[in-house]
Amino acid sequence: MERINRIDIDNSTFLMPFINVNIHYLEHVTSRCNVKSEFHSHNDWQAEFIIEGKIACNLKDQQIDICSAKIIIIPAGVFHSFTYGSNYNEYYSVKFTCDIENVNVPLLFDNKENVIPIKKYFLEILKTNNDQQLIAIHMQNLLKILLEINLVKQKSLKEKSVSEKIADLLQKTPGNYCTANEIAKKMNYSRTYLSKKIKEETGLSLKPFIDRQRIKTAKVLLQLSDLSISEIAFQLQFVDVFTFSRCFKRIIYMTPSQFRNIYQKKTDIQDSTS
Repeated sequence: MERINRIDIDNSTFLMPFINVNIHYLEHVTSRCNVKSEFHSHNDWQAEFIIEGKIACNLKDQQIDICSAKIIIIPAGVFHSFTYGSNYNEYYSVKFTCDIENVNVPLLFDNKENVIPIKKYFLEILKTNNDQQLIAIHMQNLLKILLEINLVKQKSLKEKSVSEKIADLLQKTPGNYCTANEIAKKMNYSRTYLSKKIKEETGLSLKPFIDRQRIKTAKVLLQLSDLSISEIAFQLQFVDVFTFSRCFKRIIYMTPSQFRNIYQKKTDIQDSTS
């Protein structure tokens, strides 16, 4: 039977796919001990619903911190371990199967980053119901929704490389600038992993790649705006105009003033010959 279900993400309407989710294992855990599990993988998918506390998901090349009201989903076959801190932790651990293929990175969900209110939908249910079967049904429905939302987002991003995703992120950030650590946090990757991927794709390390994105914007502003060089430096969140000029010259091999003058001369020549 065909299901028609639409959901709005970033002001765009998508037709949701249909995913089958079957829960095989459900465990409610409260703990105060400091424990780290061994690295392992399994044929089931795994989801950790964090009610209270902080847990770290360890992968081969990164660590993902998960705190209250967040959910992490580990695809089948992905090697991972969990570190449970010494403070109070409460979470549900779920193992399940689903009919999704070719997903090999963990998926992290929280209230701020998704269109459904996870805390309201899930955590309040736990406070009012002791029926484990009912909780499992709600979890199954929530997992379906989260996985379907992720499929829609991945479909729109699947053609983009990591460097393109970072460039898009910087374009949406005030001043077109984030530190390398801020970008890693926003993209939910370690800085080491991002640096490795950027190096593979562009031949640059992460910070020089970020600088080049800022300078691309600077070139446009120098060509098409009446902003002074100091104002451009301020808009792109450089410490001062001297730092901006040094960065610009290192990448473009001329100062911002020289670049603007050359562009203006070319424009004057074109105007005079037209």
